[in-house]
Parts: sequence; C-alpha cells; structure tokens
Amino acid sequence: RIIWVHPSFRMFLLANRPGFPFQGNDLFRETGDVYAPHVVENPDLDSEVQLLQGYAPDVEVGVLRRLSSAFTELRNQVDEGLLTYPYSTRELVNVTRHLQQFPGESIGEALRDILDFERHDAHALGILRGVLQR
Repeated sequence: RIIWVHPSFRMFLLANRPGFPFQGNDLFRETGDVYAPHVVENPDLDSEVQLLQGYAPDVEVGVLRRLSSAFTELRNQVDEGLLTYPYSTRELVNVTRHLQQFPGESIGEALRDILDFERHDAHALGILRGVLQR
C-alpha cells in the first residue's frame, strides 16, 4: 500500500545544534537527502527588541535593547568557542517576561533564572559578568 504525500505537506522542525551541550543530531546529515532544511538564524537586534516588546510592553525599550545586545554578544562568543551554551531568544524572552511580571525586581534577579548554572564555571561566569555589566 502506498501512502501519497499531499502536495501542500510541510514540516517544521526545531533542532539543537549538534554537539555539546545538547548532543543534537546533525540535521543536514540526518535529513538533508530527504527534506530541504532551512536554518533560521537569530533575529537582528531591532527585530529581537520588537519581539521582546510584545512580551514586556511596560519594560523600557532601552533595557530591552541592552539585553538583546548582550545576548547577541554572548551568542557570538559561543560561535567563537569562548562559551558553550548558546543563549537563545527563548531565554531572553523569559528574562523580559520576568521583568514585566515583577517590575520591582532587578535585571540581575531576572537573569539569575537562566544563569545560575554558570556560577559553577568560573570561566563562563567571568565572560557573562563582563558582557552583562556593560
């Protein structure tokens, strides 16, 4: 029996990068001959800030811009091999949602939820502090 694929069939996959820390599979190696995978890069600064404003309309745009800029720098440091964890827009959304829901708390308190693990890694903690304290 043959099951025909509908001509409008589309599949959207979310995949981690291969290797540490997620041990994701190499998407192109595993599916590249069957599907036409497309990588969606992180949004540019203005687009990311616009996205964050949707989650945190009461947080100052300057704060959102500084956070987005810091996360962009952290992602670049992952690409350069200085950090291993790829801080994503998802984590940044969580930080901004925290700031929206708890306006009396500091940015540091909002960041703590996603950065607590790094306090056990002196190298990563030093880089994070250097980027986030600017």
